Amino acid sequence: MRRALVASSIVFLLLSGCIGAGAPPAQPKPQPTPAPAALAIADYFPVSVGSKWIFGGWGNEYAPFEREITHRSGDKVQLQDATGGTTMGFVLRVNEAEVRIIYGIAEHYDKKSLLDRQPNRDVLLLKAPLREGEKWESAGSTRSIEKTALDVVVPAGLFKNCIQIKSVRADSEWITYEYYAPGVGLIKRENAAGEHVVISDLHSYSIAK
Repeated sequence: MRRALVASSIVFLLLSGCIGAGAPPAQPKPQPTPAPAALAIADYFPVSVGSKWIFGGWGNEYAPFEREITHRSGDKVQLQDATGGTTMGFVLRVNEAEVRIIYGIAEHYDKKSLLDRQPNRDVLLLKAPLREGEKWESAGSTRSIEKTALDVVVPAGLFKNCIQIKSVRADSEWITYEYYAPGVGLIKRENAAGEHVVISDLHSYSIAK
C-alpha cells in the first residue's frame, strides 16, 4: 500500500512538471512592428544661414555652381546660386509641409536681402509627405517622389537614405532627377534629353549651426 502511494505521488509530480523537467518557458508575446518614422522636410532641406554647398558638373557651363544661404526670417529662406554665367538669388518658403520657391532674380551679386520682395515665382520643390509614389503639379511640371532609401555616391562622399525626385514637363523632352540627403540637402541633379545629359554633383559642403 505504501509503495502504491509513493508511486502515485511520483507520477503526479512528473505530470505536474516538478520532477525531471522545469516548467516550459513562457512564450514572448508578439510585439507590433513599429511604424517607420515619417521623413521630415527639415531633414532634407537645411536652412541655417551661412550653410554652403559647392557643386561640380558637366554638360554645360551652368552645371557647376556654388550655393549659400544668406538670409532667413520665419519660414522664408534666401539662397544664392553662383554659376559660371550668373548669380541667382532665390527666396523660398520652407516649413514642415513644403519647400516652395516664391521669388527669383538674376544678376544678384551683393547678397542683399530679398525676403520682402513680392512673389514672382511659384515652384513647389518638395511636398510632404515624403513618401514613394507621391506626385504633384508645379509650374508646368509633374514632380514625383521615386525613391526614399537610396545610397548615392558623389565626390563629397556616400550618402544614405536619400530621396529621389523626378520632374517632367509636358512641353519638353528634358527629364530632371534630384537627390536629397538627410542633414545635407541637394547632393545631385541630373538633366537628360536623349543622349544630352547635364549633371551637377556635390563636391563639398558645410552646414552652419
